[in-house]
Amino acid sequence: MNKNMIELAGMSVLSPEKIRLISNASFSILEEIGVKVQDQDALEMLHGIGAYVENDGLVKIPCYLIEKALRSAPKRITLYDRNGTASMVLEGKNVYFGCSADCLRYLDPFTGKALPFTSEHSAIMARIGDYCSNISFINPVGVLTDYDPRMCSQVSFARVLSNTTKTINFISNEARATVDIIELATAIAGSKEELKRKPFIFHYCEPIPPLTHGDDSCQKLMLCAEAGIPVVYNPYCMMGGTAPVTLAGALAQSYAEILSGLVIHQAKKEGAPFIIGNMPATMDLRTTIGTYGAPEFYLALAGSSEIAHSFGLPFYGTAGTTDAQVLDYQAVAESTMNSFVNMLSWCHVVHDVGIMYHCSILSPELVVLTNEILDMLKVIRQGIRVDDEMLALDVIKQVGPGGHYLKHHHTLRHFREIWYSDIYDHSMNQDTPLPVNEKIIQKTKEIIEKHEAEPLSSEKVKIIKEFENKWIKVYTENNS
Repeated sequence: MNKNMIELAGMSVLSPEKIRLISNASFSILEEIGVKVQDQDALEMLHGIGAYVENDGLVKIPCYLIEKALRSAPKRITLYDRNGTASMVLEGKNVYFGCSADCLRYLDPFTGKALPFTSEHSAIMARIGDYCSNISFINPVGVLTDYDPRMCSQVSFARVLSNTTKTINFISNEARATVDIIELATAIAGSKEELKRKPFIFHYCEPIPPLTHGDDSCQKLMLCAEAGIPVVYNPYCMMGGTAPVTLAGALAQSYAEILSGLVIHQAKKEGAPFIIGNMPATMDLRTTIGTYGAPEFYLALAGSSEIAHSFGLPFYGTAGTTDAQVLDYQAVAESTMNSFVNMLSWCHVVHDVGIMYHCSILSPELVVLTNEILDMLKVIRQGIRVDDEMLALDVIKQVGPGGHYLKHHHTLRHFREIWYSDIYDHSMNQDTPLPVNEKIIQKTKEIIEKHEAEPLSSEKVKIIKEFENKWIKVYTENNS
């Protein structure tokens, strides 16, 4: 099939003029209001490149430094799987989804209960993501109950590394955990140079809205820049709480935080890979809770993606999520809505598939369901191919009025291009059908019980075990 004949479907929520106005507002915030930077090394570095640094850590960044950082950051990032095969190319209209590997609670498909999250659950989630064809990366966070909090990020990463070949998007509880994870990934890759050449990991970190870069945030940015590990810098603000309640105001503030983070990152290592992220969450002022299912959240996210595209940099979204506590109508509606918005907005990397109940529960069933939803949505996103073969005028002429196409070779060539679901019921079976939620539960249980990822070599299993023993010694035995 000639790909030039396919136009990927998309959406637009911001005109070029609106993108210009928001970008200019972000530049003005950085020049006139400034951001707080709490890390001394970052402050000295910013002063050295020409930013205006005040005694209290307030930094004002002139436009030329932002423009220089935007020019130096790579416009195309390639990520790899554990075996060194290119798995994700972040550019243009490519979109990849990833599932979380841990959370506060795990929704067990065998008991229906929300359980405290353990490292074994991280391994299960990695195998679920490894199985699902529309999941391209796994996202270990480090929220475990069976290890010392100081090493939860590292252990979750190790469990995921052992249970999937797919790309890993890791989060860490603190900067020294980032160091530990990069060291383990380096040992698995074979060298710093090889990990930099073919990164099978990328990092996620956040500023502190409004307009603050904490010690930890700066250190993670600089660690990744130095190591050549792609990093997502993602403000997670609450509109009406830590950002203006209006969408345009929240976008302007968020991009001031993102762009100033980019300046720090590029000042540390020019040309280091940087991914723009943004999560301008709607705060329900009736409860003061941030809502993952609010349509305004995804409207702002779509706008954020368009601004990132205008800068030519990859964008990091979120989807496959719901505020529902159980897999009900709300969960299906919200997961479908936000997955489609991310897909049509060309968000290059989309995380959080499987997250429920205001980011406090992780459901393997929701990952399996969203995998099916993504399969369906991809059909719409692919657009319509129009050429001689697809117009089929010669076929129509051969069949003629009153004929049928069932036995025609053209039908034989193309009928498999239609999407067929293994889970949704499109039949006219008169028997009582098994409800789709029961099918999802059955499928999830089957994956957990039967799917095994391609195993690591015994040498690399030994490396992971040695690192885990070292972490236990450092963080558990040493209480300093």
